[in-house]
Amino acid sequence: MVEGVKGYLNLYFDTADYARRVWIRLEQGDRFGCGPATGQRVMVEFSQPNTHKAFHVGHLRSAILG
Repeated sequence: MVEGVKGYLNLYFDTADYARRVWIRLEQGDRFGCGPATGQRVMVEFSQPNTHKAFHVGHLRSAILG
């Protein structure tokens, strides 16, 4: 469950579900996240926050818009 309260984002996890998902990830090893080939190209962008400033939620805006 996700809940926004007074500027904070609270995340709640079901421990049994989370443990099951972690176990699946461990079982799949290097194959985790791989699906069948679709023949489409994908562009991946990486955000580059300023290394001399604290990283905060405001940096997400430029990363998402990019």
